[in-house]
Amino acid sequence: MARIKVEKSARKTRAPRNPLFLDEKYFGPEPTWDTAAAMELTEAEFDTQLRLSFRYYNYFYSSRELRPEFNSWLASSNLVDSDTLRAYLKSPDSLTPITVAALVRAHRKGMPMRDRFRDHIKNTVLSIVNREALGTAVAETEKEKPRAVAKQPTIQDRLREIAEGHIAHVESFEDQLESDAVTFDAYGYFHEKTVTQGAVVAVSKFFQPHFEEIVAAAGGEDEQLKEGYRKWTKTRFKRYIAFYTALFADIEKYQQHKTVVRKPRVKRAPSKEKLVARVKYMKQDVALKLTSINPADIVGAGQLWVFNTRTRKLGVYVADALQGPLSIKGTSIVGFDEAASINKTVRKPADALRDFFKATKPALKKFLSTIKSTESKLTGRLNEDTVLLKVL
Repeated sequence: MARIKVEKSARKTRAPRNPLFLDEKYFGPEPTWDTAAAMELTEAEFDTQLRLSFRYYNYFYSSRELRPEFNSWLASSNLVDSDTLRAYLKSPDSLTPITVAALVRAHRKGMPMRDRFRDHIKNTVLSIVNREALGTAVAETEKEKPRAVAKQPTIQDRLREIAEGHIAHVESFEDQLESDAVTFDAYGYFHEKTVTQGAVVAVSKFFQPHFEEIVAAAGGEDEQLKEGYRKWTKTRFKRYIAFYTALFADIEKYQQHKTVVRKPRVKRAPSKEKLVARVKYMKQDVALKLTSINPADIVGAGQLWVFNTRTRKLGVYVADALQGPLSIKGTSIVGFDEAASINKTVRKPADALRDFFKATKPALKKFLSTIKSTESKLTGRLNEDTVLLKVL
């Protein structure tokens, strides 16, 4: 069988699909109004017709979809002033009820816009504008309002809470004394929990009045206490007194233990810069072309070579084997060996200092012995004439 060729122009063109078609099969098309006939309807008849329009718009549309048409109508209606209109146009679509937007849509489809509808639309718009203004004001107020900061417990509060926990533990044993004697190893408890000195003192202060009151009541000298404890037997008094006596004895032993094992406070060593802050020395001698080293280098050194420009004495401070290394206290050198720390007068300082700076470390040990002059002991005091030459 021969196939029949179908020309393109002969093919049927499919009509564009209306997305509302299937739903409108059951809901019907969008309601339209006969304006002239609607003007003659009673309020009840008018509202019945209006409900049909609302039913359609509630199903097929949202406030967002009807909002552009509503905004256009509101701008041309002169229901509100320009400031209110601008404020409303900035509001979210979700604030506009679908019924209000549907009124305008129905009006475009022929529904007469009655006065009560105009008043309802106007009041709704004003309410939205006022709500937005109030929300902005509240937001600004909340933004400016400082946030309440929860009060954090202090160190004292935390220590007090810890001490109260230890007191409650001891009280649990104290409560058992009403019926029978109890054994409570307070020292062992404090040691196991590593209770601080402050907490132990708090425990002692809490139970001391209890102990003193029971001791006084057992003596029978205070008439009020005697009356208050008249039902207590001698055995009961002995139980309580023995409990408190053992408690305070353990507290005293534990406090002695904490005092013995407490680590001594390590004093922080001052910085080198702080130690040399008051040192007096000559920073530079232009004539001999000498420049002092940083006095902070003296701290911890084994040797310090100095030269007094006024007396022309070259000397060396040697650290003491027991008290060394060298350091500075105030304006003086400390920690030096008084017997080995000497100086000598040089006749030609320029030549002697030139040889000094050329000498190696081993040669410096015998350098002063090559100078033919009488040696003298160094005192440790520095002054404005002393140049700090070298440290080893």
